[in-house]
Amino acid sequence: MPSKLVMRVRSPLPAPFLHRGARHRFMGDIINLRQARKAKARADKERLAQGNRAKFGRTKAERLTQSIEEERRKREIDGARRDDRKDDPD
Repeated sequence: MPSKLVMRVRSPLPAPFLHRGARHRFMGDIINLRQARKAKARADKERLAQGNRAKFGRTKAERLTQSIEEERRKREIDGARRDDRKDDPD
């Protein structure tokens, strides 16, 4: 029986790129620019809101407690201050 000689032709592209939809592997995703802009705006708005919640989002009791604590510290510092101006002839 004669042996059959089989030659394989090698393609310059690897096998996964030879299928019919190969051109899609080289393209990016298609996006709607209007939706992308709106999504970015929502994300920016949320980031700003998060910062404002951290900055201003305190209860009235927390604000009052902080105010009282600041006044106490101020009185303590003013009470410990030395007043050397009385001895100054100027």
